[in-house]
Amino acid sequence: MILGHELSHFIFGIIYKCRVKSIRILFFEVGIENGRLYFELNKSLKSVIGMCFCYPDDNTTYWQFVFSYGVGILFDAIVILIMTGIMLFTDAHNSKPFILAYIPCLIFFINDLVPVSSPVISDMYVLCASIKNKIFVQKICLT
Repeated sequence: MILGHELSHFIFGIIYKCRVKSIRILFFEVGIENGRLYFELNKSLKSVIGMCFCYPDDNTTYWQFVFSYGVGILFDAIVILIMTGIMLFTDAHNSKPFILAYIPCLIFFINDLVPVSSPVISDMYVLCASIKNKIFVQKICLT
C-alpha cells in the first residue's frame, strides 16, 4: 500500500510536469537527477515509512499540484474499499493473514486523513493548506 501510495504521487507528478526529485520507501530511495534514474540506500530516519519529493514547476498548474497530492489519499481509499468489500463479501474476515494486512492499511489511510504538520507533513495537511492558500504552494516552489 505504501509503495502504491508513493508511486501515485510520483507518477502523477511526472504526468503533470512537476519537479520530481525522488521517492523513498523505508530506507530505499529511487530518484531522477539530471534526467537519469538513480537508486541508493538512505540512512535518514526522517521518512522511514514513505515519502515522495515532488514540487510544482513553472508548467504545473495550481490544481495539478493539488491533485498530485490528493491522488495518494485516493489510492489508499480505493485499496481500503476493495479490502473492506473482500472482507464483507467473502470469508476473509476469518483469515488472520488478511486481518493482519487490513489493519495496517486502515491505520495508514486514517493517518493520511489527519492534517498534521509535525513530526512530518501529512498529505491531508498539504492538500488542505494548498486549497485554502495558494501562497502555500508558492512557498513550496521556493524550497
